[in-house]
Amino acid sequence: MHRVAMLALCACNQVFGSDPVRVVDAHYFDAPIDGATHCPATGMTPVFSPQLHGVISQDCNGYEISADRGTAIAECFVTSSALGVFEGPQNEALTQVSTLPISDDNTLFDVARLSPEGDLILLTTFNLTTTTTGYLSFTRDATGWTQGADLPFPQFNTISPPSRGPDRRIIVYESKALGHEFHQDADGQWSELRLVTIGNDGRGHVVYFSPDALRIIVFEAGISGMPQHTLYADRANRDSDFNPPVELPAIPPGEVFMTEDCGRVYLISVEEIFFALGE
Repeated sequence: MHRVAMLALCACNQVFGSDPVRVVDAHYFDAPIDGATHCPATGMTPVFSPQLHGVISQDCNGYEISADRGTAIAECFVTSSALGVFEGPQNEALTQVSTLPISDDNTLFDVARLSPEGDLILLTTFNLTTTTTGYLSFTRDATGWTQGADLPFPQFNTISPPSRGPDRRIIVYESKALGHEFHQDADGQWSELRLVTIGNDGRGHVVYFSPDALRIIVFEAGISGMPQHTLYADRANRDSDFNPPVELPAIPPGEVFMTEDCGRVYLISVEEIFFALGE
């Protein structure tokens, strides 16, 4: 539903401070992402280097990784006006998944969401004719991706990635910074658990939800001249409230994906995917 041109490299000084950003080849930093955790204690904020490492040169929205499978997905342009879901090995070029839908003049897509296990994709669509939101699910089997049941989430919202199963969680975001936390039971049915409040009123949100359901990153898209922000919040356990959100240091506002060990955060620029390393 949206496209974020998050980072203009010519303006990096304004984003990261007085030191220019150095963009380097990611292959120099291809240590496994499942090493020692960089995740801070509850109530603390992860810190990332202002140095960006280029990963992939593709015109895409969103970038999400399944560490379990070593794969990633993003929504990339099939034509100048149509988006499709692309998949490939982590940190490598992505190719279109031909069995998944493509946006058209009547149907808009939000960012595709990938489960940590790599076995579930959630795709939010908006039909311009009926002005309705659809939440599509696709599961991976031996032949590829197969469409499952539509999900019963509230209309006109964006959704986070699902957490790790069993008892998967998801945050469904609506206006005025309200989030509906849903969980999936043993029968695969989704139901609402609670309301969560993160961010400020009157701004769109793109949500990252960690695989353990303890950390969340919120992109506040500035409207009517308001500034943009990337916020981070955590909680002590899956059934507690989130701590008040704080600005994520050194990360420009936009769509982000943080690895499960908090060791990297991936960012989307114009026709480029980058990551920053945790410190």
